[in-house]
Amino acid sequence: PPGAVLPPGKRFEIAWTGPAGPKDEIVLAQPGSPDDARITATLTRWGSPAKLKAPDAAGTYELRYRVGASGRIIARAPATVGATE
Repeated sequence: PPGAVLPPGKRFEIAWTGPAGPKDEIVLAQPGSPDDARITATLTRWGSPAKLKAPDAAGTYELRYRVGASGRIIARAPATVGATE
């Protein structure tokens, strides 16, 4: 979730809204990386909330809503992975 700190290497859920077209995805990527880059992703057809696995490395990442038909990113949100102590 925006503003939340995700535990490294653990599964998390993120609620989303969007067109949910064929092959649309919720993607976790490095900020500034190309639109087709991904660390992990899930198809929107599995519903909201989307279930993803956080990377093992702490840092700042970007959640993206990627339209499968065009590859266009229609929404972005920051995601922080790090210690929750």
